[in-house]
Amino acid sequence: MLAAAKDLKSRGFNSLIVWVLADNPSRRFYEKLGGEHIQTRAITVGGEQFKECGYGWKNFDSLILSH
Repeated sequence: MLAAAKDLKSRGFNSLIVWVLADNPSRRFYEKLGGEHIQTRAITVGGEQFKECGYGWKNFDSLILSH
């Protein structure tokens, strides 16, 4: 995440959102990095329905500076 945030920052971006399957317990990783739960949405993959959660950083400078 740090490398991605630094790369995006160098390209002029200041915010980001990631989508992770709601049933994935590793999604707490994004919460620990300061990502805010933005919304949950349904997606279809291979004919099956899944829920995914969006985690976002309005300004990810804090993510970069904390590491």
